[in-house]
Amino acid sequence: MKKIFLLLITFTFTAYSFAQSAKTNASTLTWSKDTSHDFGKIQQNQPASFTFEFTNNGTVPVTITKAQPSCSCTVPEYTKEPILPGKKGLIKTTYNAHTAGMFNKTVTVYTEPGNEATILKITGEVVQKPADVSKPEAAPK
Repeated sequence: MKKIFLLLITFTFTAYSFAQSAKTNASTLTWSKDTSHDFGKIQQNQPASFTFEFTNNGTVPVTITKAQPSCSCTVPEYTKEPILPGKKGLIKTTYNAHTAGMFNKTVTVYTEPGNEATILKITGEVVQKPADVSKPEAAPK
């Protein structure tokens, strides 16, 4: 019974040590500028895009497993292959700008290892196109 107990304790300690070293070696993403972008005023029906850039400062490759937008009006495109330590990855967000008014949208980016999540934010205001006044209206008959 003592041997089984000692073996169990040894196994638990070993598993804990490996888990801690894996956590220590986990990736660390450093974002080039920020995790938010303000488009300012953009014209209605003119999609607006911004590319977020990050560097893998960890010791293991990082893979983006999913980029989940907060609504269907935002489309993320991202680096599909694993990002090696010291290399850069990109996440391009495109907002469709169909509806006039202020917007505040997010894209949640999930990475492995560690199932880490980062929230990217895009904001701005969609303004209606001004009426085309260059064409004179036909005079009523």
